[in-house]
Amino acid sequence: MFASNNLYKIIFERHKSNPHIDELVIISGYLGPKPVQDLKNLPLKVSVYYGMYGSDGINPHLHSKLLQCQAYNNLNIFYCTRGIHSKCYIWKSKGKIIDVISGSANFSMNGLTTPFREILSNVDHSTYNEIHEYENYIKDISIKCDNFISNKNRRHKFENKLSLSTHELVEQTRCRLSLLNKKGEVPNKSGLNWGYSSGNVSPGDSYLPVRKEHLRNHPNLFPPKQQKPSTNTTGRPHRHNDVIEIIWDDGVLMEGLLEQSQDFNGIKYPKAISSSPKKNILGSYLRSRLGLKPTEKVTKQHLESYGRSDVTVSMLTNGIYLFDFSSLDIRI
Repeated sequence: MFASNNLYKIIFERHKSNPHIDELVIISGYLGPKPVQDLKNLPLKVSVYYGMYGSDGINPHLHSKLLQCQAYNNLNIFYCTRGIHSKCYIWKSKGKIIDVISGSANFSMNGLTTPFREILSNVDHSTYNEIHEYENYIKDISIKCDNFISNKNRRHKFENKLSLSTHELVEQTRCRLSLLNKKGEVPNKSGLNWGYSSGNVSPGDSYLPVRKEHLRNHPNLFPPKQQKPSTNTTGRPHRHNDVIEIIWDDGVLMEGLLEQSQDFNGIKYPKAISSSPKKNILGSYLRSRLGLKPTEKVTKQHLESYGRSDVTVSMLTNGIYLFDFSSLDIRI
């Protein structure tokens, strides 16, 4: 097998090929919270190793989401204390390796749903002994994710890294997406009120606008449009839109899309951020925080009463974002 498409489906349905499979081991340079959360639905014992913790540390928001997943009965999450960039997926039966695939795809939505960006292929049976030795090495250098707080040296190093690069992080990977138009009002039929337009929309549909000033001031935050359509967890195509994972400031996890299109410096970039698989997931969520009904029309007065008229967007790692809509946001 060699695959560069529908990788999410391959990982989550591979066990069906052999009824004796009872365990899955995932070694991945980086992790996304959404696929880790989805592991709870597998009828398998699952161990997940976050490889690049050893060199990059981990953002507290991502760590918090992984801690929540650690509570699932079938799941154990580990952090490698040395930088591991490999991506390896191992299926077992009664402790014995019976299937392995490897390649470039991280265990994240971005890594598993973007066609032709990453690959996975079968590992030959003759190498299973070496795979077993490698897995044991990974085990030996790893700690449970709930030991993160007690790992003082790693925490101190990560905090120093943040303190030394705060200005750079703010400039390159953090921006504010206004919910108001150029007239200072909430648009009647776009943005938060997209569901009120006459297009192919549903009540409550919303999106966050990405403007050229955001692309200009934060060039590393929003990637150019894809050449091939991405897919969701069911394999449904999403045109040429990047799938992202959104962690909100209150801990809510949401699958999103970088969609629509605008030209900037001769390159096509996304013009909006919506939710997936339905556009009204974002609309209902933001309205709930504003104290409104799921499809109620949003006005500037609603935002003023809440105390916020923008959403702060920052990138935790590739394809994983933190969205902040807290009314007590700290301005930097």
